[in-house]
Amino acid sequence: GYDLAKPSDLERMVLASIGCRGFINNAHHGYSQVELLFALHRVHGNDPGFTAVTIGSNAADGIRMRPQQYAIEKIALDHAVAQLQKSGRWNLIHIRPGWVDTPRVSEFSVRKLMVDDVVDAVMWAMGRSDRMMVRSITIEPREV
Repeated sequence: GYDLAKPSDLERMVLASIGCRGFINNAHHGYSQVELLFALHRVHGNDPGFTAVTIGSNAADGIRMRPQQYAIEKIALDHAVAQLQKSGRWNLIHIRPGWVDTPRVSEFSVRKLMVDDVVDAVMWAMGRSDRMMVRSITIEPREV
């Protein structure tokens, strides 16, 4: 029910997160993931009991088929996460998958992760002990 292109909807999402212990920032629309992350930080950044998970991409780790706006947007997310992990007391986890088998990349003939692989990484990272923090995970499909 939210439109990431609308700043008012980003604020509504953040307000809806009040009282929650976690938030998964997965939806991609331009730089909205970065904007949403900063808005979440304003509300939850000093709450050590709050966990935010961002789903980034390793799209910019080396050269892909051609320069892509998507890769640039995900680089911005990488840098925002790095900044905000050092600011505040919340637990901010950054998951960076390689190609994931979704309709968006169906035309590419490359090895791909399954969506469940990304879900497994999120669940593993969020399930860690309170004595440690997972900061970033990059996952890729295994060579077969």
